[in-house]
Amino acid sequence: MHLISYHYRTILKLLFALTLFLYVKFWFQLGSHSFGVLQSRTIKEYHPSDYGQNKATIKFVTYNMWCNYLVSCKPNYRERFEGLAAGVQEFDVVMVQEVFILQVGPVEFTGCASAMVEAMERHGFHYRTSFTDTIPHIFGQSNGIAIFSKIPFHYTKSVVFKDAAFAERVNNKGFVFAEMKISGKQVFVFNTHTDAHKEEIRAAQMEQLRKTVLNLPKSAYFIVGGDFNINPNYPPLDGNEKEYLNLNEKMKKMRLVPVFTERNATHLNGGSYDYVFIDQKFKVQDHKVINLLTKNHGMVSDHYGLYIEIELMEK
Repeated sequence: MHLISYHYRTILKLLFALTLFLYVKFWFQLGSHSFGVLQSRTIKEYHPSDYGQNKATIKFVTYNMWCNYLVSCKPNYRERFEGLAAGVQEFDVVMVQEVFILQVGPVEFTGCASAMVEAMERHGFHYRTSFTDTIPHIFGQSNGIAIFSKIPFHYTKSVVFKDAAFAERVNNKGFVFAEMKISGKQVFVFNTHTDAHKEEIRAAQMEQLRKTVLNLPKSAYFIVGGDFNINPNYPPLDGNEKEYLNLNEKMKKMRLVPVFTERNATHLNGGSYDYVFIDQKFKVQDHKVINLLTKNHGMVSDHYGLYIEIELMEK
């Protein structure tokens, strides 16, 4: 009995030491924990707006923002996030990935997410999905994903993937989606960040997302984007990578088609990890890979962004 108590106290001491070490480390590297800004404003606190009701097109971007507490990243995240927000201020909807919250025992490190919210609100994005829904209870990171919008949300939901590789169990990866009305039509936007390690896990995760989409009204319009961690090796996309082809087939069953049909490097290492799929009822007006910069001319992330401008077509 005394031996068990001894081991229990030892574990508690180690956890305390780890928490203290991480607290000091992240205080200087990635900022203190400022949880208040994430809870102080929710979508319910904004008065209904008619923004989006008369829009003919939507300007949309997805960007992995590289703010991870458990993997090395540049500590100048505030400058980088301001560069993102300034660069997308003329857009309507922005999806971000890798803006994590870290839970270590009783301490929450929210510097990344708080800075992102503050930057986006300064540039007119007053509607967002929750950063806090997927924070682990004891240790680990949240899903790190969010949707920001100038168009009001009618409903949002965060979902944690049921399947994950062992190395990813520390992250509550999954997807979020938001419902909005654009030109009187019901539109669902999905943002996801999938497993970085195993193809079979990613396939199971996409099946979970697919089932969610199929349970929503078929008359609605859908956009699905994010960091899928699928990297075809050679151009063009539709001729070489089996996993990407399988993803395409899964999307087709949801009546979704890829916006970018040729391979585009979306990461500094040349990888193509990020994609956007849209409902066939949309018409693409413009699409391109973008590389936003900070005021000091540095890249805002180790990823590039995907920009699309789409028009809602009559059914």
